[in-house]
Amino acid sequence: ARPLTPPPDGVPEPVRRTLADLHDRLAAARLEDLADGAPVMELLLRFILTHPELDAVLVGSASAAHVRANAEAAAKGPLPKDVYDAVRARLG
Repeated sequence: ARPLTPPPDGVPEPVRRTLADLHDRLAAARLEDLADGAPVMELLLRFILTHPELDAVLVGSASAAHVRANAEAAAKGPLPKDVYDAVRARLG
């Protein structure tokens, strides 16, 4: 299953291709086993928040439920080093 939804109608074809490539890359990474039962999107948000070279993360949300889920994921803090390293290795 893809962790991201397809882009809405009207998105230009080059952007659609880029998003499809990202979807395929995420599917190939098979991150579910690293998520420890959490949604893969939570794992990815925590991965980004753990990245040592990032000072800020901008997250778009389609609903209040998404905002709450993102806040709850962020409140869990950084990923353990071994999980962060495994995600990084799989994503290349």
